[in-house]
Amino acid sequence: MAKRFKSLNTLMLDGKYLHMRCACHILNLVAKDGLKEFSNSIEGIRNCVKYIHSSPSRLDKFRDFAILESMDIMANIPLDVATRWNATYKMLDGAFKCENVFDRMADENAPFVAYFNELEKDGEKKKKKQCEES
Repeated sequence: MAKRFKSLNTLMLDGKYLHMRCACHILNLVAKDGLKEFSNSIEGIRNCVKYIHSSPSRLDKFRDFAILESMDIMANIPLDVATRWNATYKMLDGAFKCENVFDRMADENAPFVAYFNELEKDGEKKKKKQCEES
């Protein structure tokens, strides 16, 4: 990118202070700010993903439900990293593909439902993904 700007003669001080990491950081901040609009929905999906990743038996149960929904035996959803918007995107993309699996778990898996009835430190119930609240 610096070479391109340099060839167009658009760089001040010959690009001496052009720092690409700053541009990437700004993009990250913009994306994270946009995701704040959906924070409740994202938190609900994050809780579902945390549930399946909290133990090997829960992940196995999730995969059993995935098989029942005609999905891959190794179905998995990556848990996001709060500081990286692209990790949140990957989590949301994976959760969207497995929406039917989560719906089936909500209908047929009592421990999954009980997990959302537990109180958090602030005394409130864990958020669920939106389609389960209706």
